[in-house]
Amino acid sequence: MYCEKPLASTLAEAHRTLIELGEQQQQVMVGFNRRFDRNHAAIQTDITQGRLGRVQTVQITSRGPNGIPSLEYLRVSGGLFYDKMIHFFDLVRWLTGEEVTDISAFGSVIADPLFLEANDVDTAMVTLRTASGALCQIDNARRAVYGYDDRIEVFGTGGLAESSRITEGSVMRIFDDKVLTEGLPKDPMIRMAPSYAAAIQAFTVFVRNAGTPEAISVPGVYDGLRAQMMAEAATRAAAERRIVSLAEIEAEIS
Repeated sequence: MYCEKPLASTLAEAHRTLIELGEQQQQVMVGFNRRFDRNHAAIQTDITQGRLGRVQTVQITSRGPNGIPSLEYLRVSGGLFYDKMIHFFDLVRWLTGEEVTDISAFGSVIADPLFLEANDVDTAMVTLRTASGALCQIDNARRAVYGYDDRIEVFGTGGLAESSRITEGSVMRIFDDKVLTEGLPKDPMIRMAPSYAAAIQAFTVFVRNAGTPEAISVPGVYDGLRAQMMAEAATRAAAERRIVSLAEIEAEIS
């Protein structure tokens, strides 16, 4: 079964889904397609193979594209932390191989007052600390006039790796006083389409080999629950202007 994120409209329902599925949760893949971005996956491989040493910081940026969702959509989206940033909460766990222990967050309405009507924000910054002490920052904006800006940097004791922003083309023009490169894509699918295709391919392999030694690792129900817990912690941290521990969220649903 392929399940979209978030798992449910509330954290309590998401936790109940995990419990009720029991062993059957092993047959569910959750749609965190950004894990299947080729460049993001290369960084995750670098980390798991120890090439970067101990992870010190993770910087994730995702802004844009240049457009505003409808008010109708915003009112049912769950808010930026649940709707957009939940992908990057999952990436932090996947990249570092660790659980997040503490979250602080700020959100603002700067780009368009429409977000106030939806009780949402259009710009947000979240800081996370993992169990080992690694510090992570997620910078999200619903709108960016210059296009779709999506990138990751991981800094460790052994080096640095970056999954860079994708441009519309690879032409570079050099003149006597300037260097001109292609701009960022206006359509996020230029970046996202290959990861969706790779995720669907992984799902077909997952279904075909379920329960066999050839089974592959894909984001599952537990990953979906943890990302939703992080979204709840960030939402609470921004609203209450305090650091929220994941232990607090765990205690409420256990």
